[in-house]
Amino acid sequence: MKKLIKFAYTAVLGVAILATAACTDEYSYDSIAPESGQEVFFPTTNASSVSLNMAEGTQTFNVPITRIKAAEPLTVGISMQVAKNSTLFSVPSTVTFAAGESVANIPVSYNAAELGYENPDTLTISIADPTATTPYGANTYKCIVMVPSPLELLGTGSFTDNFWFEETAPVQIYQNTLNPNEFRVMDPFAMCTKYSACTGNQSPYVTLTVLQPGETLAGVEITQNDLVYFSSMNTGYLHSSYGAEIWLHHPAAFSSLRTESAWTYSKVIEYQENGLPGRVQLAPYYYMDGVGGWNNTQSKDIVIIDFPGYVARDYTLGLSYSGVFTDAQGVVFAEGIATLGEDATDARAVVVSADADPEAVADAILAGDLEYTSVAAGQIRVPIEEGLTGKLQIVVVVVDDNKVRAIDSAFFEYYGGGKNPWESLGMGLFTDDFVYPLYTESGASATYQVEIQANTEEPGLYRLVDPYGPNHPYYQYADSYKKASIEVNATDPDGVYFFQQSTGLDLGDGEMSILTEGGNYYEYYGPDYYETLKNAGYFGKLENGVITFPSFNKKDDAGEVQYTYQGWVVFPDESAYRMGRNGELKIVLPSAVTASARKAAASQAKARNFESRLKGNIKPEKRTKRSYCNVVTSHLLLTD
Repeated sequence: MKKLIKFAYTAVLGVAILATAACTDEYSYDSIAPESGQEVFFPTTNASSVSLNMAEGTQTFNVPITRIKAAEPLTVGISMQVAKNSTLFSVPSTVTFAAGESVANIPVSYNAAELGYENPDTLTISIADPTATTPYGANTYKCIVMVPSPLELLGTGSFTDNFWFEETAPVQIYQNTLNPNEFRVMDPFAMCTKYSACTGNQSPYVTLTVLQPGETLAGVEITQNDLVYFSSMNTGYLHSSYGAEIWLHHPAAFSSLRTESAWTYSKVIEYQENGLPGRVQLAPYYYMDGVGGWNNTQSKDIVIIDFPGYVARDYTLGLSYSGVFTDAQGVVFAEGIATLGEDATDARAVVVSADADPEAVADAILAGDLEYTSVAAGQIRVPIEEGLTGKLQIVVVVVDDNKVRAIDSAFFEYYGGGKNPWESLGMGLFTDDFVYPLYTESGASATYQVEIQANTEEPGLYRLVDPYGPNHPYYQYADSYKKASIEVNATDPDGVYFFQQSTGLDLGDGEMSILTEGGNYYEYYGPDYYETLKNAGYFGKLENGVITFPSFNKKDDAGEVQYTYQGWVVFPDESAYRMGRNGELKIVLPSAVTASARKAAASQAKARNFESRLKGNIKPEKRTKRSYCNVVTSHLLLTD
């Protein structure tokens, strides 16, 4: 459109000139006097930056200077200004053109040994005699000079971005021969050029530094081995909604993240036999200046860099819980199904409390502080320690070369010999405004019966038993399903929420989790902000046996409301959809269910079943995480 407008303007201007010319028979002009002198200038082809060579003593590099009139010999005065290190650079006071020569060279002398590596300076060379210059060329030349650190090409590796582009690209990787712990990965986001939103400003390289204990970063002393700092890098991708380029920053770039615990996911995962890194994992903050972004600083496998010569090993680990088994001797086992990669030959399993940190459990297994059971792929049985009861988990750890390579866990409940704190209240009603409308053409919510339990030890804590199981209208279309309950915290009737929990339902996009917006904020900010969030209206209410949740507005850049929502549906790749678009997410406790409401839910279920059999499973068009904020980074200011 801009080209069209500009073209139209030029055409009108052309008509005006012709009309003016037709109205007069007289023309006048002033001739331009020829230039005097030999018209000396600096060519525009001169480099704007110069790499200097490291060597002892004085060295030189040449700066070309040219002239238009070349018949006679000419000597011209030259001067130079140096921004920082004036004693390390010099030029002669004049430069001489031989007769018939239009180009001469100005020798710039420098002392690289005293300048040192990676110490840039700016030189400005000027023609001292203004009568020798020309208005049609530059009479000064400015360049940045530096002795770059020496780099040795290691070969071609790969750079994988698992969050934004979800692509892998070949990259050349260099090692700094003066600092063997520093590496340069060239053109990591060359993949950006495949997209129309690419600006061409993607970073030419990223520098990786393997940190050593005792070193400092952002004023913090490093205590752990193998942590990696990486320089900020621009993806070159311009976000369509925010009009800002997306950068990747190390957490140390943010004052709130200047602590070693925020950096532990950026590290060397595996070394090669030659001592070089094999695989490096980066956990960046994807950031748009002035807007915000996506905090992946506590995530694994976000950016993976494989060095030349590294051969990836398959430590794939998957785990699901299938039940509890008691053998003839009275030993109780938790049963599950494990999938193991080709190189996951040493898998160790334990049953621990659901509150235990799987990574801490893995460390204890590796250190020999926790007794474990060796397991193989397929069905596994892991003994449950006597007296261990309540909410538990199976933790499986893959070990190789005395290092933990993979961890997975599966949660379950077992109350052998102990009192089950969950007591069934009967069948209540659940209005699903999250999953069902996401997978239907109409986007309508669905109401159906579900068993509701109450916690006898913590009054006000409720549990929807298997709400996305057989009673859910899309259960029959599931690619996979595992039994899962949703706990709803209504211990404060005016502050009801639920955190992110698995639905157990997979309709082809991965096992889905759901959470309310109040749970989203509370999980992020923590208990200290409970009252603030409650007063700001982020939580639901329990009134007369009915739990309802508030709606929030999603606005566009102009401040116009696009739609309302109540929470999120989250997928394993961390993409997330704002759902509750109808504002109808609701739970009715059994004591509050009327006969008419129960009958209406049954009629609705029958109609849904007929419609499903008629139309089949309707899934939404594929949407990528780039269209939606993921949950971790949806935590905007409460006043937003």
